Amino acid sequence: TCEIICLEREVRDQSGVVTDSLAIQMQSIRDLSDVQVKATSGLRRSFPLMIHYRTDAVALPELPVRWVGAELRALLSRRNRRSKVSAYLTSASELRRRLRVRRRTRVLALLTGKDDELEDLWGSQRSPLYAALRGCDVALTTGPTYSVCADTPRVPASHNTLMLHGRHHGIVHALGMQDLCAAPNIYWRNSSDIEAWSRFLQQNNHIAVVFRDFSRSKSRSSLAYHVDGLSKILSAAGRSLHVLACGVGPAGAEFVMRELASVRATCTLVTAHPLIMATKRRRYVITSRGIIYRRSHWSAKCLAVVNMLTMERYLARIARTLEGY
Repeated sequence: TCEIICLEREVRDQSGVVTDSLAIQMQSIRDLSDVQVKATSGLRRSFPLMIHYRTDAVALPELPVRWVGAELRALLSRRNRRSKVSAYLTSASELRRRLRVRRRTRVLALLTGKDDELEDLWGSQRSPLYAALRGCDVALTTGPTYSVCADTPRVPASHNTLMLHGRHHGIVHALGMQDLCAAPNIYWRNSSDIEAWSRFLQQNNHIAVVFRDFSRSKSRSSLAYHVDGLSKILSAAGRSLHVLACGVGPAGAEFVMRELASVRATCTLVTAHPLIMATKRRRYVITSRGIIYRRSHWSAKCLAVVNMLTMERYLARIARTLEGY
């Protein structure tokens, strides 16, 4: 089946009945103004400067952290072309054991991942996942990152509209209806979406925490473009908000923190970078130019701890020069 949703889309079952089409997909469309989000103001002061994820990738000791992230790949497992709730979500204690953190650590469920993982999320029965998140005492879940590209003949506006207004808005609303706290994922197609997000935040003062996935902004110019759009939305909200910024490594950390501080927003970096570099035998070193990486003979376990602590010191140094931290 073609992954692009367009006017010509028509999927039939063995009996010839149309099971998927643009008209069927359009039924999932939800206007942003109709999305209900549970209050997150009580969580804001609990966030550290950095939340690690992929903590299960290295044989770490139990980490004494306040928050930890769990990616979609840890929340859903796929067998026989069908997705179901993973073994990580057996219980609250089992989830934290597998993530290598303490029992009282708060968990951030990251609905981010590869396109096939996100398609599995959309195509699965999501009610069991929501129930498992609630049963495992997951403190906050992010809005999913469904790809939005420039409108072209290859990727028509219908596809992008459904990714944002259908899938993202629909899942965030469902989380709220399931009494789960969600951080809306602030991304957009055009200036109309930017205006809609601004109105949404203005009208929902109980929302204190939002999410933004920068993992596809590989260059500084791309990062700057998306931070600028996010800053416009946050500024229009008329109050200080906290941003969970995913996919920002040491190279972009100071830029993102300072730009968001200019619109009175604080920031937590949600990253696996220190752990990824540890598996590549790279050690973080703070210099006058920021963090650089040096090859090391130390074990991945040792480097992971060193990199995490070094990154935290680096972020603390930046935060001391900014208001709101």
